[in-house]
Amino acid sequence: MFERWKISLTLPAIVVWAASCSTTDPLNTSEITSATPPQFASRDNSIIADAVGRAGIGDAPVAWANPSTGSAGVIRGVTIAEVGPNCRNFTTTLRTLSGETRTRGVACLQPDGSWDADLLLPR
Repeated sequence: MFERWKISLTLPAIVVWAASCSTTDPLNTSEITSATPPQFASRDNSIIADAVGRAGIGDAPVAWANPSTGSAGVIRGVTIAEVGPNCRNFTTTLRTLSGETRTRGVACLQPDGSWDADLLLPR
């Protein structure tokens, strides 16, 4: 009996306390900014391009990471690009401290044997 009495007094007290915590002030949305997707650092391009070169054609995932920028991702969907026989289309994720996004790009084999990510497009 004592427990039921205790609950019947406690519940109204919680409701009154919760009501006193609410506010009717209007929400100020002028301080809300739109989220922008993470951007590739120019130093990430060479890391991504090298990973595309190692990936081979197909959908097998290839991870990449750039310790100097903290960016990382996974490359998938590597195909031969129409822009040239030594170029590959790819899709990669980009994880940074500001979030994760998915991007498409084209990487091309250079005359010196290195790969260059010529184009990165938001997906």
